[in-house]
Order: sequence, then structure tokens, then C-alpha cells
Amino acid sequence: MQVRGRPSWRFGYGNGQCSDLHEALFARDSAGLTVLPATDVPPPLAHEWLAGELPAGLVALTAADLAVAAGQWLTWWRQLLAVKVTLIDSRPPAGADMATTQAWARSLYRSAVFDPPDFDSLASTPELQAVVRAAQQVHPRVRDRSGSFPHQLIRTMAEQTAADFGVPIDAIVAQAHVLDVHGSWWHVVGPGCVLCSPSATTDLVMAEEMLRAVFASRLTERGPG
Repeated sequence: MQVRGRPSWRFGYGNGQCSDLHEALFARDSAGLTVLPATDVPPPLAHEWLAGELPAGLVALTAADLAVAAGQWLTWWRQLLAVKVTLIDSRPPAGADMATTQAWARSLYRSAVFDPPDFDSLASTPELQAVVRAAQQVHPRVRDRSGSFPHQLIRTMAEQTAADFGVPIDAIVAQAHVLDVHGSWWHVVGPGCVLCSPSATTDLVMAEEMLRAVFASRLTERGPG
């Protein structure tokens, strides 16, 4: 249990910190990019994301351009994920309010791999840059579906993992980025960082497996005991 002033596990989840990931997925799906299947590539976005107009800027792109952009997209996606993993152990300035914390996160992240509206960081991949710029112009507003991990399950899996590895409870630190994609899907993308669909958080068997995996992902080098 998390009690003020006492060591505890730390687990954050939701979609509030992954608007950039949703934008990347929207660019992929709205442009119809054919990305090679991989365990870290999520399923398509929910239908609501693609119910509106497609980006007009895509008309100027040829099939060859889109094929090139698809390969570039996978590299970019993995760069986005790598920074998410890095941010788990980063801390904002002491006493920072929400606005300061958000500005701090942007300074660490956005200028390097995600810098709307021009996306100058993608200048070396002009085909992808064109797709992402076009997609941003019609990026939809979709209601939040952040999932619902049962608190008791989180607590149980955190305590069990700490016991299994013989570590203090405050060694259990993780973040789940809930992506509004089809199906029950999840994947640990790095130590303490998991991507998942909303439905994966409410399937108790899957949620237990996911929590066990993401909590252990930071501890596996130590081994049990």
C-alpha cells in the first residue's frame, strides 16, 4: 500500500502521457502505412480515430513515398518508445507544479523526437515528415479510454514481485501507457515500461501477467533472492 512517508511501489498508468504515441499511430493508420509486424508495434487504433477526414496533404504522396515512410515510421516509433523508458527514472525539479513538470518533460523529449507542428526532427526522413505533418492537421479528439487496472491487483503483484526478487518494495517502479487500439494487447518495451490496450487492463488474467512482467523487467538482472 502507498502510505505517505513510507517506502512503497510506484506504478503509473493512463493515456494522458502518451498523446505523442497516439499521434504517431494516427499518422500510421490514417496514411495506411504498411509497417512490418513486430511485437512492439500495436494493433490499429480504434475506429473512432479514423472516422473523420483523411489528411489532404497525403494526396501529393506517391505509393513509393508511403512505402518509404512506413519503414521510417518504425524507426521513429522505436525512438519514441526509447525516450518513454528513459523518462521512468527521470524526476522533475523539486516542488515543480504541473505546468513546470510538463515543460520539463517536453524539454527532455519533444525537441529530440517529437516536435510539432513542423516536426523538424524528422527532416532527415522527408517522406515520414510529410505524413506526420498532414496527419496532425486532422488529428481527431477522441474521449479518453485509459483502462482500469484494479488497485488491489497492482498492490498484490507489486508486493509479490518484490518478495520473489528479494528487493525492497520501493524497487518496484513501472509505467503503463494505455493506447486506444483494437483487441487485448500488451508488450513490455523496456525496463519498467509497458504498452497496452484498454481491454488488456480489465482482463484480470492478462492484467496479472502484464503487471508481473513489467515489474520484473527492471529486476531480472539481479535474479530472485
